[in-house]
Amino acid sequence: MTDAVRSTTLEELITRVAFRLGDAVLLESTDAGSTVTFIDVINIPVGNEDLTRRQMVITSGTYRGQVKSIVACSHAQHMVTFDPATAGNVPAAVTAVVINKRGMGYTYPEYKRAINMAIEDAYPIYRELIAASTSTFNSATGTLTIPSTINEVYAVEWQDEVGQWWPIETAEHRSYPGWQVDQYANQIIVNDLDLRANIDGMSVRVLGEGKPGQLSTYSDTTKINPEWLTARACYHLCLMGLDRDITGLRSKQVLTFQAEAENRMTLIRTRRQPSSAPSRIS
Repeated sequence: MTDAVRSTTLEELITRVAFRLGDAVLLESTDAGSTVTFIDVINIPVGNEDLTRRQMVITSGTYRGQVKSIVACSHAQHMVTFDPATAGNVPAAVTAVVINKRGMGYTYPEYKRAINMAIEDAYPIYRELIAASTSTFNSATGTLTIPSTINEVYAVEWQDEVGQWWPIETAEHRSYPGWQVDQYANQIIVNDLDLRANIDGMSVRVLGEGKPGQLSTYSDTTKINPEWLTARACYHLCLMGLDRDITGLRSKQVLTFQAEAENRMTLIRTRRQPSSAPSRIS
């Protein structure tokens, strides 16, 4: 099984990927700035690389997740000026990551897209456990709709009056009591009339597996192994960056990151749940 406990935020993944590609500078404000300035006397020293035209993503505090364009960099004042402005002054002890080195690196939307492309690549080797919203069972129809997020069903359960969940047996054939998937209608059929009557009006839920969700906001998380995800996202970014690859480095790294992701495929393998059944034909 994959690690079902640890989850990684989009924020951490972008930072990981940017470091692997040599496209990250970490900042932490040492003094209060303004609504358009960020001061860091440690990481913006005199003579350091010009950070102008790069992107700054704020990673802590009130403005966490906001993406800014750096429009000026003063090494003498240990300060960058950014746009658009924040709602209030940037206080001390706020962290940020600067990306898109010399305008030849990658932007925030590109990082997010590459990470989500890697998440797409993980399925079906990695499958997310999904519990459908509970519904009230109607014995007259004897069916349950399978949500579009579930691609394979492995269990159906009903809830008694005290809140305990009980499994419904899997039917080996339509003539056997229990539940069965109708792949053409994307439904669960409960076959036995006595069983239907016993759980009529009770809460039921469908348990299954499906594709992992995409990451949208900076605090969104995924349980896919971050080492594999980082390598696979780097592979996609190197492919994206071939047209801006002046040194030829990215073209050399494409196969390196592709092989690294393949070698770590066992880190994301999810063991199929017993009695799982495909929920739809297509």
